Amino acid sequence: MRAFIEGLSFGARYFRFGCGEPHFSDAEFRRLCDPDTSVCADFIVVRSKDGRESAVASARYCVQPDGKRCEFAIAVADDWQGRGLGRRLIEALLKNARRNGLVLMFGKVLATNGRMLEFARRNGFEVLTDAGDPAIRTVTLALEADEADPTRQQPL
Repeated sequence: MRAFIEGLSFGARYFRFGCGEPHFSDAEFRRLCDPDTSVCADFIVVRSKDGRESAVASARYCVQPDGKRCEFAIAVADDWQGRGLGRRLIEALLKNARRNGLVLMFGKVLATNGRMLEFARRNGFEVLTDAGDPAIRTVTLALEADEADPTRQQPL
């Protein structure tokens, strides 16, 4: 995962992490790469080439303290953007969040990240201006429970 994050372009890192330089401490990398599975769901797309595996996309949501809402984030390696990985990852996040009884998914997006804002809109999210910071947009989507899913779990 360190190689994935460090391999993102300056722009991709900036839009995902709010900074373009990949100067993360070991503790920050541990937090990014080893989420608390009691409150986070993490999905990683891995490719295999010449017998080596490498991450090409990552998506995660973390449940908020209220146990009903979750914040999500997605990153796709530059060379893999535009191939549908983001769409498939958001579908997996939404399905998992619904199965776990969550009622709202949201994300914080830089106002200058037009591609992510359009992606969010295409996937049903509402885009709101953050009252505390005009440089940030909050994307939100109310989640309908998937009552028909026999694997439905209680909230994390």
